[in-house]
Amino acid sequence: MGATRPFTVRVWQDEAAWFAEAERHFGRRIDTSGYVAGPDELRVLAVAQVARNAAHELAHCVSLYVNPGCANNPRWLWESVALWENGELVDPRTLGYMVGGRPPTLDELNADVTASRQVYEVGYTIGEFVVATGGPEALVRLVQANGDTVTVLGLSTPDFEEAWYAFVRERYLS
Repeated sequence: MGATRPFTVRVWQDEAAWFAEAERHFGRRIDTSGYVAGPDELRVLAVAQVARNAAHELAHCVSLYVNPGCANNPRWLWESVALWENGELVDPRTLGYMVGGRPPTLDELNADVTASRQVYEVGYTIGEFVVATGGPEALVRLVQANGDTVTVLGLSTPDFEEAWYAFVRERYLS
């Protein structure tokens, strides 16, 4: 892939100033401790997990380097790549809907950050599934293709969802 350009990392220590700037940036209040302000800039709030948050946002910047149009397009992939690359596994055994056989659809995982945070709970396993299925380069190709699972993995959306959940059941829930 080659080298990227230098990144700017901005860190806020004052929570009120952080949320004011995030609201100015997004045009609305979003409960977040990190976001990207473009392909070369990430912003984080200095909280206990600041290094983890910065690494997550850096993965978003790299995704933008690979495909400038991929920011939340689709959201399930945008977050899954960052969660997987940063090792942010939420054990599916702790998620009642996963244990109960009711995994979210990709459409549900595309919900706005203010409507649902479910993608943060299962996104790692989606990244893990993609890598297990097509290798690490499959994640890059999915970012390049804006999540087109048919082109990259030969799986329709329903087939992808079914195969991902079968992977999770076998790896974590059996």
